[in-house]
Amino acid sequence: MNGQGTGQGAILDTSYRLVDSSNPATAGSTILQIYCTGLGAVTYQPPSGSPPLTNQLSQTTTSPIVTIGGVQAQVSFSGLAPGSVGEYQVDARVPAGSSKGAAVPVVIAIGSATSNTVTIAVQRPAGSVWRLSAFICGPRFSRRLTPEAPRMRLPRPGQWQLISSCFQEKLASFRQAPDSRNPKA
Repeated sequence: MNGQGTGQGAILDTSYRLVDSSNPATAGSTILQIYCTGLGAVTYQPPSGSPPLTNQLSQTTTSPIVTIGGVQAQVSFSGLAPGSVGEYQVDARVPAGSSKGAAVPVVIAIGSATSNTVTIAVQRPAGSVWRLSAFICGPRFSRRLTPEAPRMRLPRPGQWQLISSCFQEKLASFRQAPDSRNPKA
């Protein structure tokens, strides 16, 4: 958050923690609270210089389109941020197909206006690396480890240790830099 409207966005998770590299959003599950200005008319318009009513949500009259990592997000709320003057809040779920990384772009479009681009950190869902596990140690072992293989033979003694060692090394490399090692995951 650099005051120029670029870089890290003023975007929180539902626990009111900043979504950044130390607290990344999870693709497909994290709901974001995006704070911004300039979304236009709202229902239950408060008097100028006053916060919105506490007993009625002041929602935008036009629904915004939020894209996260180039994929349209599901918006569950768009309106004046409760307790704030002139500040809007947009609640949106990070799409499962969003790109992942430390600086994933977030853009809001409403009517004919499009916001500047800010960024957040997005990670894969927990456990997504397991779908790769049958292939990361090479085809020699993946055929034997694939559950669908008919009449699966058990590896010879010592191969399990080799497979386990290979898997642990690959898993460690995915945890260190998941997006650069496997951009399709």
